[in-house]
Amino acid sequence: MSKVGEIKLLYKVQKVDLLTMVGEVLRRYHIIKNNMPVYRVNVFLDDVGRNSENTGKQYAYRLCKFFQFLEDKRGKSYKQVKKADVMRFIDSLLFGSESAFYLDKGRVTYGTARHYLTVIKEFYRFLEDEMNVESNIVFERIKSKNSKNSYLYGRIWDLDISTVLSKRVSRTKSSKEHIKWYTEEEKEAIKENFGTLRDKAIFLLTLQGMRIDEVLSLRIFDYDSENMEVSLYASKGKERGNVGSVVVIPMETAKTIDDYLFNERDQALNRLQEKNSEWEFPQELFINLRSGENLCKPVSYRNYLCILKNAAKSAGLNPARIRTHSGRSTKTMELLHYQITHPEDNLTDEHIRQLMRWSNANSITPYINYQDKKLAIESAKKIHNRIQGDLKDEQDKNNH
Repeated sequence: MSKVGEIKLLYKVQKVDLLTMVGEVLRRYHIIKNNMPVYRVNVFLDDVGRNSENTGKQYAYRLCKFFQFLEDKRGKSYKQVKKADVMRFIDSLLFGSESAFYLDKGRVTYGTARHYLTVIKEFYRFLEDEMNVESNIVFERIKSKNSKNSYLYGRIWDLDISTVLSKRVSRTKSSKEHIKWYTEEEKEAIKENFGTLRDKAIFLLTLQGMRIDEVLSLRIFDYDSENMEVSLYASKGKERGNVGSVVVIPMETAKTIDDYLFNERDQALNRLQEKNSEWEFPQELFINLRSGENLCKPVSYRNYLCILKNAAKSAGLNPARIRTHSGRSTKTMELLHYQITHPEDNLTDEHIRQLMRWSNANSITPYINYQDKKLAIESAKKIHNRIQGDLKDEQDKNNH
């Protein structure tokens, strides 16, 4: 029995397993209203989730929250939405209020608010395009300041996200201050400012998506120079020494490791041998190079973090914003870009999951940069072109 004043939940997200003609099971995320599927919405979600299950999931939950807001606060369905409704939703999302005056900071980050707007814009672009085809209506694409109905949902999908958020950005929740994704310029600048080949090699391995503990735990025989591979000895959630994962590395990384081994590491071993005739050969791939009590001992996390911050500082970056995990986040975005721009290679979410060694594909969420304009633009183009192609194929079938 519902409590007094409790809002009845109308919309929710539901996992759906679709069976293809060849027997393949595809996971999709649909929206249902009062336990009934919302057809047009789910057609859109099926399309955005075609190559990326996680994208379909993210879009489903974003739209579900928006639709619920429309029902609860605006008393209308998604078909009746206007620009003002979207603005009030963003205000509610950021500040928990539809008021024009706010006393506190936002509850979500700029990136989260931006992604909500991106999802809403893409949905209404799809909706208008689909309705245009079905009704054979040609809508005017020139925006008119004097007409509230210059085209059906154009005033929504034509929203300038930056403009919408610019008046609110000072009140939004602050994002974490560290650099999460390196630009190409930042990567090159940091690489050029390491004092040793060892430190550069460690950095290059993190740019291949390796966690810092995976890098620092590597043993000398885990590195295969001929095949340019490293076999992991330790990894998150796995039994040490029984990881069973191999990372293929590029030529630059392999050459840097080779140069380190035959120069810096060998020299450190020679100094240790001269110092102690009963020395033990260190199994770790990356060892301390400076003479002293720590000579040839494994590089520690704290030691490398300090080195990385100093290199970033020398490169003109703020060392307070530097962390060891940013290489892994950067690699994830590179894979997502490749997935979008090279569909012919069929890089799926499952492939990315295996490459990044996650337990499930949902682990990708914290690594996505929702402010990445290139990814957003390419995703929107891909979705739009696919929808148009599918609708044209359907029309051709009907005409025949």
